Amino acid sequence: MFPATHLPASTRYLHRSTHSTPFRGAALLLTLVIFAGFWVTGAHAALAQPAAPEAPSSPTITPIMPELWRLTPEGADGSVCGNATWVNPTDNPEPNSSISVNLWKSGTKKILDTPLGKLDFGGGNIAYAFCTDIYHSRAYNRGFCLDSTFFSDWRVAWLVTHYQPALSNAIQQAARQAAVWYYTDGWSLDQADATLYNATYDAAVKDAYNAILAAVPASPPV
Repeated sequence: MFPATHLPASTRYLHRSTHSTPFRGAALLLTLVIFAGFWVTGAHAALAQPAAPEAPSSPTITPIMPELWRLTPEGADGSVCGNATWVNPTDNPEPNSSISVNLWKSGTKKILDTPLGKLDFGGGNIAYAFCTDIYHSRAYNRGFCLDSTFFSDWRVAWLVTHYQPALSNAIQQAARQAAVWYYTDGWSLDQADATLYNATYDAAVKDAYNAILAAVPASPPV
């Protein structure tokens, strides 16, 4: 991997560095599992922040469904900041990488890895995230601040709420990340050759991906 040296030390966006291997030159952007504590409401595509109850005695958040309102703002504009890096699922077939998926859009092919974004807010507060932007790079172990202005298709909010990042299941992580990219960037998983691995992995990732897309509601939940 090589660092994205053009990026500032602290940024409102979370990116991943590109691979040195030419055909894996992927540029990625992260957002938190539930968009920094925002939820889908009513039958609208808009997201609303719930009223924050009183903070408990311990500020620790849960990594899968983080209650980010518990954290202390550190940014100049009152944003919550921390350190971002990338981690691979613990059961990945290759320990030093994640499953690479084959994607298509308008006749163009991309091969992208599917790690989890690990967001460290300090004090034992860790959250995991998906990539939601294929087109921008981000180095490992760089500072970031959450972008509270981020909005997306309501289907993305539904998907990441019901299918969280999978730290211990590489197949599910690959399928879920590919499903997120389908809605955020319009890239579809190759149904004939889903991964860079063998036919067993291809079938498992494809089936999980198709099941996720089939489960997404046709209209915003009431």
